[in-house]
Amino acid sequence: MKCFVFSIGEKTTALCCELMKEYGFEVILYQDQTSLWEKLKRFYTEALESDDYIFVRVDADIIPNRNVRNLTSNNGWNCATGYDWYSQDRKAISVHVMERPIIEKCLAHIE
Repeated sequence: MKCFVFSIGEKTTALCCELMKEYGFEVILYQDQTSLWEKLKRFYTEALESDDYIFVRVDADIIPNRNVRNLTSNNGWNCATGYDWYSQDRKAISVHVMERPIIEKCLAHIE
């Protein structure tokens, strides 16, 4: 399964990519200063050019653990939850598991 890592140069980028590879993902790193919108459009386009059905998108400031392999997409799009240090609370974090039909919809409406 492909994992797209979005980075703007976070210090945890290499660690995030290494761990996702260790957990069995094919990692595609977007590391530049383009906007989130530009990265998302590129992700949607490249994902749909592949033959895969399910994709993972993660921000480079996430340090994933092995449980990331257990995330599934039962409804087309699932987002992980975790403890957010800055808000000091449990909330949605930037690990997304997305199925092809959802990515098609996202790309159709990204403009």
